[in-house]
Amino acid sequence: MNTKKILSIAVAVLMALCMVPAGLAAEKVTAGQIIAFKAKAKLGDAVSQYNLGLCYLNGWGVAKDMTEAAKLFRKAADKGIDEAQFNLGACYANGWGVAKDMTEAAKWTRKAAEQGHSGAQYNWGLFYANGWGVVQNRAEAVKWFRKAAKQNFKPAQDVLKKAGLTW
Repeated sequence: MNTKKILSIAVAVLMALCMVPAGLAAEKVTAGQIIAFKAKAKLGDAVSQYNLGLCYLNGWGVAKDMTEAAKLFRKAADKGIDEAQFNLGACYANGWGVAKDMTEAAKWTRKAAEQGHSGAQYNWGLFYANGWGVVQNRAEAVKWFRKAAKQNFKPAQDVLKKAGLTW
């Protein structure tokens, strides 16, 4: 396995995708949905906390507020919502609403990756490939890129193809 090529590929930028759940789209978030998300989030509903976090992150139906988004992602992430863990990792990696902290970014990205979140698996591979918040480990990077690629996550497939590796 030619893992040395992994670091020579253009993977230096951490993907910070925000995964949008079915039925939630920027142009279709209604005032009624925001009210419902807020009410359910206040009662501790993790999915509503995550959805409301997305709204604050993107300014969908509410004023954009990265700090509030990160707080809501944290609440949902603590309850095991993989998309929230993934997005909280992106918040820490990019300093969105929290202090930039690659160790915290690694922690939350790993949790989502271990649950099978393909975007997080790809990002976790990037963490290992680049030594972001973890000890650089090319073999681990390839392992996680392969997990994401097997779920048809195209960026991971592209990285592996460019490195001459299979999944």
